[in-house]
Amino acid sequence: MARAGAALQPWRGRLHALAASAGVIAARPSPHWVRWELLPIGAGLLLRSWALGHLRKNEELCTSGPYAFTRNPLYIANGLVLCGCCLAVGVPWLAAVALLAAVFTCHAVVRYEEEQLLARFGERYAAYCREVPALIPRLVPYPERNRVGFSWRQARRNHVAEGWIVAVLFLVAVQVAGMNAAGRSLTQVLLARWP
Repeated sequence: MARAGAALQPWRGRLHALAASAGVIAARPSPHWVRWELLPIGAGLLLRSWALGHLRKNEELCTSGPYAFTRNPLYIANGLVLCGCCLAVGVPWLAAVALLAAVFTCHAVVRYEEEQLLARFGERYAAYCREVPALIPRLVPYPERNRVGFSWRQARRNHVAEGWIVAVLFLVAVQVAGMNAAGRSLTQVLLARWP
């Protein structure tokens, strides 16, 4: 599984773009889902921002912030965003395929990344793994966590804004695609709401 993760890791961004494109093309959004799609997307983006403000890639083992509760907060955050995006698209079979592909990719890449972290940080990472679950967060923070605080500078260095921008653009594209599928243009919708 780690070998599959090594192969998939560099392709994750392209796989996300492919899934998003398929979602926009197939979109049949329901106006009744708007509130429900925004909840997981918003929660995922907030968790992602919190994690990226603590993560110092290739510098140190991150055990602060959300990493004190789960080893993979970014994958949890991305999963929440994906669930919201699947609700936004409104196509159940496509959502099922996207979720299955995401679970497989996440599992494989996490296995690969954990092997890399174990090789780099040795017993310190092994002790962290024994105490902190891979996905389901623990209720109390890891007692041996590093005391590094959240940093907006670090979040920006980790491209926090890109996630927010992509999510907003995706939601707009899905809504426009849904209007086109329903035979309405954006201009018609805007004019219909004009007083």
